[in-house]
Amino acid sequence: MFAVAWLLRRRSLASRTQASTAEIQNMIQQIQSGTREAVQVMEQGRNRADVGVNMAGKAGHAIEGIAEAVAKINEMNVQIATSSERQSSAVDEIKRNITIVSDVVDQAAEGARESAAAADELARLATRLQHLVSQFKV
Repeated sequence: MFAVAWLLRRRSLASRTQASTAEIQNMIQQIQSGTREAVQVMEQGRNRADVGVNMAGKAGHAIEGIAEAVAKINEMNVQIATSSERQSSAVDEIKRNITIVSDVVDQAAEGARESAAAADELARLATRLQHLVSQFKV
């Protein structure tokens, strides 16, 4: 009986060992499978991160280009504003000069009218004088 009990225990122990080994092997396979999935997910994450880094770099370069263009535009705006101020000053000066020239022309025209009136008066007086002189006989 002792031998039979010992054999039964041994068979039971062997059976439990075999079941435990199968269970441990199953757990190891699940862990390995989970590890493979985790590695794949991490690789996908790393690939996505690489893509994101590349895109961020390209975006950074684009932003730098935009910033340079904006700086050039600002510089051009300053130059345009300066030129506009100079042109405005020049236009104001031209306007003043035109007004002066117009006044001088008006004065010259008035002088010419007065000269013409004086010349007409002199001609009339010369004619009258000539008429009066012709009445004297020597």
